[in-house]
Amino acid sequence: MTEVAWMLAGAFLCVWIVAFVGVLRVNRRSPGFSSDAPPVSVVVAARNEAPNVPWLVEALKRQEYPDDKLEVIFVDDRSEDETAAIYERETRGDRRFRLLRAVDKRLPAKKGALQLGVEAASHDLILITDGDAAPSAGWARAMAAELDAGADVAFCAVANFRASGLPNAFARYERFRVSFLTFAAAGWGAPYSAVGSGFGYKRAAYETIGGYEAIAETLSGDDDLFLREAARRGLRSTATTDPNALVRAEAPTTWRDYFRQKARHTSTSAHYLLRHKIILGVWHFLNLAPYVSAGAAFWDPILAAPLGVKVLADVSTAAALKRRFGDRFSPLSDAVFALVAELAPAAHYLRARLGEETWKERPSGKQDEK
Repeated sequence: MTEVAWMLAGAFLCVWIVAFVGVLRVNRRSPGFSSDAPPVSVVVAARNEAPNVPWLVEALKRQEYPDDKLEVIFVDDRSEDETAAIYERETRGDRRFRLLRAVDKRLPAKKGALQLGVEAASHDLILITDGDAAPSAGWARAMAAELDAGADVAFCAVANFRASGLPNAFARYERFRVSFLTFAAAGWGAPYSAVGSGFGYKRAAYETIGGYEAIAETLSGDDDLFLREAARRGLRSTATTDPNALVRAEAPTTWRDYFRQKARHTSTSAHYLLRHKIILGVWHFLNLAPYVSAGAAFWDPILAAPLGVKVLADVSTAAALKRRFGDRFSPLSDAVFALVAELAPAAHYLRARLGEETWKERPSGKQDEK
């Protein structure tokens, strides 16, 4: 049993080191433009985002990008609140901003709204963000630079807004852990997941994969399944942790909202490519096995060693990389959350299988950044 414990700890450490190096391989600074900044279209699909629209518009107005080369297409997906009216008020007189109403969608939920926005876009570089997000001032420039440098698809780091309460703190920590794994995979040339509020692609890539109609098997997955189809067709996808590209997005403030959101996101994983499922399977097995080993520690205390190694690695990861992903945690919260964070995906998967998938059914409010 002692040999098994140390083999498990060693296997976990090996995989963790590979993942850590993968993150370090991701671009920390986006490349400059080969010539002048190319024109870009920012597409936002929003539903019931009235409290968040002013934050979004302010962030997009602050983009460090030539005014004559930036357009924003805001698609109001049949909101039941004042989303469209507030957007019109906040953008009045600014010719960069356009409003579309999703009255004739061909696809359901967010993908249908995004499809309308992309079809209405004037430019060949498409950047995507969400109605509850606030991109950094350098976001458009950094993302456009990745695409201009040869990428067909690009995505950046997304961090959640800070708010009071345990659900928000745990959601932010879990967002960090998810980012660690997704950027590690991207660093080794196997991107499988991204966040839709920090996403972009060339129109040619969109047309090559067949648009959102090619990834319509689930309501969610406008980002992850886009990456899946890009991988199938040999397109080049890149990631960046350039701090100038960081996007902040709304995070749940109640456990109910947290589990609903995570179930929606987790449901997409059933549609990943086999090789990405294998990556996730190995990762989660080596992260869950230490709990099983620790459960048998009353027979031999050394069986708790793999769990200790895992927690130490998780705390070290957060200490070394949390600023790279735009967040911060205390050492105590690192240790506590590290103990329980790997158990959460199992709960999310069960809820995703048993629940009904929806998108933005209820209005929500922004948390203040602190």
